Amino acid sequence: MTEIIAFVDHWQTFIGAVLGGVFALSTALIVAASASRTARRTAAAVLIVDILSILRVSEYLEALAKEDGVEEAKYPLWVSEKLIWRRPLLASSYDVHAANLVGVHEGLSAHLSLLKMVYSGLEDHLARIERDAEDRRTKGMPRIPRALQATEADASVVAGGLKLAGAHATYAAHILEQLVLSRTPCLLKRIRMRVCPNAIELKSKALLRDGSI
Repeated sequence: MTEIIAFVDHWQTFIGAVLGGVFALSTALIVAASASRTARRTAAAVLIVDILSILRVSEYLEALAKEDGVEEAKYPLWVSEKLIWRRPLLASSYDVHAANLVGVHEGLSAHLSLLKMVYSGLEDHLARIERDAEDRRTKGMPRIPRALQATEADASVVAGGLKLAGAHATYAAHILEQLVLSRTPCLLKRIRMRVCPNAIELKSKALLRDGSI
């Protein structure tokens, strides 16, 4: 009888220890998951400001050009001059917050990375266009102004780059809103996006596949 009691007591202690370990592990996993969600929502909230700033300036300048009747051939130089005068800049913490969102969605990291690469790449072209304009305004400069064709080539890159950056911004913002910032359970959104992608999600995949709008 004593042996039976000792046996039951031994296993009861063992089972209690196992259940206690499982409970502690479950609690740790829940806390870690909650912290991860919080970090991702914080990163998304910061990034969405940069993303929407680029998207809005792209849409605004395109709409303003149509309103002002800017000819298609003159649009690249026109939009470049507008960007030289005023344009949004990506926050210094952009890369850090983008890194916190790795794994959220296969296309999100690509859009965020390409958005920065394309938009930041406009800086050199805009600097050359601005320098060309200054050279043409100022007489007696030691530098010989570049040919107008060279300025126009840079302007074409700027116009195309801004449009491409706006497209990446559109799709990145959509994915963030669907999978990070939305209160709807993420799993349901993932299933819907995989099984029945909408028009914007199909365009997102096409842009990443083809590399151009």
